[in-house]
Amino acid sequence: MATFSGVKSRKQLTMLGIDSETKLAEENPETVLQKDVGVFIPKELEDAEIETFTIEKLLSFHGENKIIAITNSSSFNDDEKGEHLGRGDEPIYQLVFDIKHCIFTARNNTTLLFSIFDDSRKIFLTLNFFFFYVRSNFDHNHCKKKKKKKGKGQKKILFFKNNNRATLRWVCREEYCLTLTEKNFPTVGGPEDCKVLFRDLRQEDLDKDLYIVCKIYRLGPMEAPDIKTKKKKTTVKDVIRPYGVTVIPLREKVGKLLQSIGTEVDYEPSTAQIWCPKEEGYFVQLPFDLIEKKKNAPCAVALMSIGIAHSLTLYQGQHEELQKSYASYAKLTHVQTLEVNPQTHSERHELYVTVLDVHVSQRNKRSACNIMCKVSLRDEHYEPIAGAVMMGRGGMAHPESEHESPVYYHTNDPTISQTYVITVPSELKDMEKCHLFISLWHTPTSLNKMDERGFAFLPLFDSKLRQMKANKVYSLDVYRIDGKRSIHYLDNYSSLKTEGKQIQIQWRLCSTKILPDNDVHTFMTWEHQDTKTLAFAIQRVQRKPFGDLMQVLDEFMKVVFRIMSTLQRDPAMVEQSFFALVGILGEVNKGVNIRFKTRIEEWIQYRFEHPGIWKVLADQLLKLLKWIASDDAKKADGKDASPDLVRQGAEIARQLTKAMRGIQYLFLLMKRSVDLEIQKDKEAKMRIQMEYDNRMNTIFECLNRVMGLTEPRTVPGVQSFAMKGFLHLFACLTTQNSQDFTKRTVRFVEAAQNTGVVNSVEKLLLILRVLENPKFQRKDIVELFLPCVAKQLVFHMSQSIDEQIACAITIDKCVPYLDPKRPRVLRSLERNAVRVVYDGKGCEPRDELFQQFTHLLLLFFSLLDNVRKVDISELANAQRIFGKPLEKNPSQWPRGLAAPNVDLIAPDQILIHRSFLVTIAELSRLLTGSNAKPETFSKPSDRVDRVIQQERKARELGTGLSDCDNAIQWIDKVLKCCTNLLKASLFQSRGC
Repeated sequence: MATFSGVKSRKQLTMLGIDSETKLAEENPETVLQKDVGVFIPKELEDAEIETFTIEKLLSFHGENKIIAITNSSSFNDDEKGEHLGRGDEPIYQLVFDIKHCIFTARNNTTLLFSIFDDSRKIFLTLNFFFFYVRSNFDHNHCKKKKKKKGKGQKKILFFKNNNRATLRWVCREEYCLTLTEKNFPTVGGPEDCKVLFRDLRQEDLDKDLYIVCKIYRLGPMEAPDIKTKKKKTTVKDVIRPYGVTVIPLREKVGKLLQSIGTEVDYEPSTAQIWCPKEEGYFVQLPFDLIEKKKNAPCAVALMSIGIAHSLTLYQGQHEELQKSYASYAKLTHVQTLEVNPQTHSERHELYVTVLDVHVSQRNKRSACNIMCKVSLRDEHYEPIAGAVMMGRGGMAHPESEHESPVYYHTNDPTISQTYVITVPSELKDMEKCHLFISLWHTPTSLNKMDERGFAFLPLFDSKLRQMKANKVYSLDVYRIDGKRSIHYLDNYSSLKTEGKQIQIQWRLCSTKILPDNDVHTFMTWEHQDTKTLAFAIQRVQRKPFGDLMQVLDEFMKVVFRIMSTLQRDPAMVEQSFFALVGILGEVNKGVNIRFKTRIEEWIQYRFEHPGIWKVLADQLLKLLKWIASDDAKKADGKDASPDLVRQGAEIARQLTKAMRGIQYLFLLMKRSVDLEIQKDKEAKMRIQMEYDNRMNTIFECLNRVMGLTEPRTVPGVQSFAMKGFLHLFACLTTQNSQDFTKRTVRFVEAAQNTGVVNSVEKLLLILRVLENPKFQRKDIVELFLPCVAKQLVFHMSQSIDEQIACAITIDKCVPYLDPKRPRVLRSLERNAVRVVYDGKGCEPRDELFQQFTHLLLLFFSLLDNVRKVDISELANAQRIFGKPLEKNPSQWPRGLAAPNVDLIAPDQILIHRSFLVTIAELSRLLTGSNAKPETFSKPSDRVDRVIQQERKARELGTGLSDCDNAIQWIDKVLKCCTNLLKASLFQSRGC
């Protein structure tokens, strides 16, 4: 056995058929290799150039130590490869933001709001908002031509948000409210509780221009106080007034945080300075100018303020690991994003309303108004819903029936830009009856009462479209409050008097229960719909964007299975609900949707609760499989078929294709359902399992029947998806037995005949996956599976060049099973690794199997000659077979030559040719019974003689194989291949 050492050359990796990311594990009790070493080659070849490898060295190494074929990724189907490539080893970070204290000379409270927006993915990360009240003595000169009056300082509210410099727009997030006393202590908990967690940041997130932005509002009278006096300001009530802004850039701190992973980094208050606009109208624009570092911006540092002291701590790893490593994890603030992440499970049902621009009429007032908006959610009786509106989240964000907005001094057209969290009813029918109500008021600076300036409203449900209001910006007309006509404004809409002004709001419904879509709304409220309307809605729901449906996955699945359970006597509705189910399951297996795979699997495992429904699922799947194999399916594909039959055939074929694409999840659902049924009735376990096994056997039989079909036209697509997902079905069987798996696979492979080039290649790739699957015992592979494989290879080696290449790779995978002394290689996709297993003891192949592979050996020479004549990169299935695109041959490559020169062939294709030659040598040495000694190559092979004699007898009896006319043609092709190898070697001249 040769010694091994690490590989450094990429060419050496490719020569061995191993990519640079593959890891090896050894299971030989005598030889245990280091697990952290990526790839191994013979030490004597470590520093050699690929081009100088001799045939003798190459054959010697491959004969004893070859462990992986060149097709490193071809043994996985497209969806598995997509998941494997998408997973990667990209690090995940958790960022803790700790607010130490705010240094002000103030005598009131503050509030902070935090958010991070990833502009590249257009999704909100799991970050936080946070309110914080401080005292300040800053005299904000907003009241023009008014003498400043002395009095006690007012409350100020600080709103922290995050802004992305690339977008230059605010990103609204939920807000968590924390209130401090006048001495800067929280009313609940202590100063050490002001901590915020930014979850699951990627490296590309840290590389962005991210900023923590703090908007500060003071809570007090309209006029700013004079901090030099302690007299209290007389006012009707405290109002929210704009004050200042703080911007904390994150990108410039990332370098230091990465160098000190897990260590808290403190920042002085001066790094989070507070700036105040010189004019209130500039307040909304100020954060953007601070981010852009605009010169001569109309702002100044807040008087007698130092800033906000804070710290940042960056952790690497998953969120669960932070719970163990961060001592103050329980004190971290967690809030939700304004968008549902469809890749993870969550329960959300909130409405976020941002009041943007407000325009009111001045009426008979001499000066402009001080406008305040009061936001509320009202029911069908025009009554505000108690505790429905909040500004922020947390124990100190008090839910109110009506919430007030910030007030801007002397402007009829203020830009407010404040977001409110509105809790909507959980029942959709109750939600349909609610509406948003915004009243406008002039806030006087004296003891005078507030003066109304109209109202606006917006129903949550759009009665014309029959759906919830869409997420967008709405311009609402402002109406005059005019006696009785304005009391029942929903009923007297046309009689309302308009002010000729409008309010702009940003509307965002964040829900995992409903989408603003007509068909989805009809589907979710199925109990209140008639059968015909519901059937059309179910059909249209299946065509909705998949990401949107994943947002409401839990509710969607709940409705599907409720329909199946409740309307079992209505076959049409059960069928339509089944179609909706397989539509979801089939979409998950598309490459673009592979990120949702974990979400589906977790839902099936932890949130699926429907025992006994497996019978309905099995019956519906059997119905589709039986129909596609029926005479009606053939008639529907004919020219004389009626329009109704054509539509029926197209619909069933489409749904069967979806079912086959997501068949692994459909089987998981059935297995989970039968497990729940057994848990519910443990005494009937044997009966339930027997019934389930019988139904599964029937499904496999129907599946095998479909694999042998050649029509209708949609059959190839169904067959392709069935072969890609076939091995996943074994996890759903009650008996996890290798022999049973092998027998089912043999019947399935033998049933797949006359499937065309694409599906033939897919069948050969399925054989490869079986040979590398750890669920199959070596003894079962040798005794049951390889004889079937040999028959399949004999047929496909005479077909298209794509099939011939796949056959060559399959033979290479079979060689270790023919030699009990050699290990077999098993792949583990989850760990991106391979396991080398020495389990050949007692698994000696029979002589009949050796005879079959001797026949394949003679055919292999002709195959190698055929492959050398073509540009493999141009083949339709090349990327599918090799798992990657191949380099094209040079443009001057002489097509049609029997043996092109090695200098005119692309390097990766040369490696393929060499690998096939090595496989021929390995198989030749194994079938002659030698022990890898050079002198045994000259000994005659009894097996080869017997195969030639058998073929001659078959030709005499007229039963010979159609792809091989006689033994003379085999010998002629072997000699021709050898001659071509001598004329144009696979290796450069200096190495031969």
